[in-house]
Amino acid sequence: MQNYELTIIFTPDLTEKEIDAIIKKLGVEVISTQQWGKRLLAYPINKHKEGTYIHYIISAKTDSIKGIEQTLNHHEHVIRYLLINNGNTVTQ
Repeated sequence: MQNYELTIIFTPDLTEKEIDAIIKKLGVEVISTQQWGKRLLAYPINKHKEGTYIHYIISAKTDSIKGIEQTLNHHEHVIRYLLINNGNTVTQ
């Protein structure tokens, strides 16, 4: 398992419960979460002028990353995301 940093901008109309359901569908282990709250976007994206920013530290298998990215790319409530490998390997 590898640790990753995942920052997601969700549509502003989602509840915390709906956001948790999206993350649960990804099938990753969430190590930590930072709620950055609703913020104005620098420019409108898909007619949204603001979004809910959340930063996660997750643990996932390297071979599942492509599927996670596909899910986030196609999800209607994800405006943008950034997924980076932070270089920490978790051994189990």
